[in-house]
Amino acid sequence: MTGQRKWRALIIDTSSLIVLLDELGFHEHLRELSKKYDLIVTREVLEEYQKPLPSFFQIIEEPVNDVVDDVSFRGLGRGETSVIKLSLKIIKNGFYSHVIAVSDDKRARSSCERLGVPCLGTLGIIELLKLNKIIGKLEAVKTIKFIYSYSSLYMTKSLKNKIIEKIISQ
Repeated sequence: MTGQRKWRALIIDTSSLIVLLDELGFHEHLRELSKKYDLIVTREVLEEYQKPLPSFFQIIEEPVNDVVDDVSFRGLGRGETSVIKLSLKIIKNGFYSHVIAVSDDKRARSSCERLGVPCLGTLGIIELLKLNKIIGKLEAVKTIKFIYSYSSLYMTKSLKNKIIEKIISQ
């Protein structure tokens, strides 16, 4: 881990990188978030993403093995598995006081829940950006509507409405 430690880390999966960086163009928003959270990507996620990342991302090169039985990762890709394993390792080592895995994959999120790893998806990151005053209510709502209509991230209409109500009420 390089630079000044923030005590909080987001370990981000490929699907969320694609939505946040490529589809939403949230480079500057994530740069602001990186002042409060270390934004971490594993080597496996970087290989899946296949593009250079902005310099405010930290890349963990070493593979993470033997953290937990591999049965917990059946049906997951290398990126999702590496994000969860790294999250578990960091939680176990106590390097950060707050670690969150970031994935939109339903199976990965279920694995996180089973293993006790806090997890957010892209929608949770948008809420985090709003809570940290990096974006306002209007931009958060517009972003949710954009994701619902145009993004590769699937969202039901009821989830869209529920998230918008939550953002407006904060």
